[in-house]
Amino acid sequence: MAIGAAAPTNLLTLLEQTTRGHYDHQREALATLFGRDVVDPDAELAEQLRLASPVTHVGKLSPPVILIHGLQDLQVPASQPLELQQAYAQAGLLLEAHWLPEADHFSGEFFSPQYSRMIHEFL
Repeated sequence: MAIGAAAPTNLLTLLEQTTRGHYDHQREALATLFGRDVVDPDAELAEQLRLASPVTHVGKLSPPVILIHGLQDLQVPASQPLELQQAYAQAGLLLEAHWLPEADHFSGEFFSPQYSRMIHEFL
């Protein structure tokens, strides 16, 4: 079982999906994580980005997942969990996604009793 909250799922597409205001922050975070700039990665770095991306590891044995994501999240675009949801659907697996219409990146709504209860029941 896995729970994802406001999480990037595909590091190969994250920068192209990130809003202009958060692009530099994401680029810097990825560069820190991988030890070099990730824009126009060579084959070795692209493989590292692929391997670090949950979306590339989905298969018939993937665990059940709940994703919670704010639709106002400008740091990690909603397209990121959608990619994982689509990969699960293609594998014939169910991924439970919860979209918080007014929530931004990992805001207080993620910790509401409703979602705490849902996560507890899932686990």
